[in-house]
This record gives sequence, C-alpha cells and structure tokens, in this order.
Amino acid sequence: MTSEIGDRIRARRYALQMTLADLGKKVGVGASTVRKWETGDIKDMRSDKIQKVAQALDVTSAYIMGWEEQTGFDERVELGLNIEEAELLRIYQSLSVRGRVKLLTAAMDIEAADNK
Repeated sequence: MTSEIGDRIRARRYALQMTLADLGKKVGVGASTVRKWETGDIKDMRSDKIQKVAQALDVTSAYIMGWEEQTGFDERVELGLNIEEAELLRIYQSLSVRGRVKLLTAAMDIEAADNK
C-alpha cells in the first residue's frame, strides 16, 4: 500500500472529523490498524477492507486506491455535504431560475408531506 492511499484515508477521515477509533469501528478493525494504513506500515490492504473504508468515508474504492479523483470532493468537504446532498446542490446549480423555483416548490411539498 502506498503512502498516497494512507494520505487519502487520513485526509478524508479528518474532513469528516472522525477519530482513528471511529473509522476502525465502522470498518471492523482497531484504531491501531487504521493508523498503520494511514502511515503505510501495513503494505497490503484487503479488498474487503478497502470497500468498507471507502463506504465509511463516503468515497469510492477507486478514489481510495488513487484510480480516480472525487468530483466535487473538496467543495463537498468544505460544505460538510454527503454525496446525495452534493448531487442535489449540483442539480440545483445547473437549473434555470424557473427550474430552481420548481425544484424548491417540489422539495417544500415533500417536506410538508413527510412532517405530517
């Protein structure tokens, strides 16, 4: 495992304000194992653990491995958004003013129905 993978794990964990123990609990390992992943002390990470880490950090396995960049990752992290929230924001920003009004109206209708 390269240090870049560990760096990605650490950066994303920090962005989510997770401790080593928090991530370890979500993945099913101890905090010391997460620390070893981040520092590169563990050279080979099992594929099932990569998938669990990615899920816990709300990114793809390909991002953890360095095979793809997370689109909108930095902006999403800065705003504290999860994937679904970021996608809704992306859609909203791509709409015309009329489309934005329709989307907001639909969202308010859904919210009102859910709160009944």
